[in-house]
Amino acid sequence: MSGGLEWTNNLSRWLEFKPADPTGNLMASWHSYNFNGCVTTSCWDSNIGAVAAQVPVQAGEIVRTPAPMTTSTR
Repeated sequence: MSGGLEWTNNLSRWLEFKPADPTGNLMASWHSYNFNGCVTTSCWDSNIGAVAAQVPVQAGEIVRTPAPMTTSTR
């Protein structure tokens, strides 16, 4: 499994940098977070769908936070 950028939510350039896979066992890893860049069905279709058309895509984490995530200073 090979992930993308931005907490593996962004697979937009995954195919461009796809690792060599002589055994044909490679799959892409994708995480869906509602606070990240690829959160619409159109993004899923154009980015995740393009990768899924060539290799399997495994959705490892699907997270919906109730409010924007913040960083604690404590």
